[in-house]
Amino acid sequence: MADDFEFRGFMLQVSQRMSSNDFVQLKYLLKGYVSNARCEEIKAVCDYFEELHRMCLLSPTNFGVLKKALGVIGRQDLVEDIEEKEQYFANLFRDKKGDSLEPKGLCLIVAARCVPFSSTKLVQLKQV
Repeated sequence: MADDFEFRGFMLQVSQRMSSNDFVQLKYLLKGYVSNARCEEIKAVCDYFEELHRMCLLSPTNFGVLKKALGVIGRQDLVEDIEEKEQYFANLFRDKKGDSLEPKGLCLIVAARCVPFSSTKLVQLKQV
């Protein structure tokens, strides 16, 4: 729970540094990921980040989509801030054994719903 607090706190800091124009551009760039209807409903940057998180596009170990979009809209300063925190979050969310930085599971998007499952289940699904 404290780990989640750290991540949400950091994302709140990022959102507070974004202008309304940055937010409009970010939503435009990521329209392929978040539906138009859902985009219209979301009025705050932190709520948009929550939607990206819900869709498995943003997590403490996955900032790729957000970094790419922020870079395109010219917010390299925020990309650099995220890059500085990535290793911290990787260590924080590392397996208890400390042996891997790889994601603990994969995300399968089915009917716009995120369902985490293990890679062994993925192999089983591929075999079916």
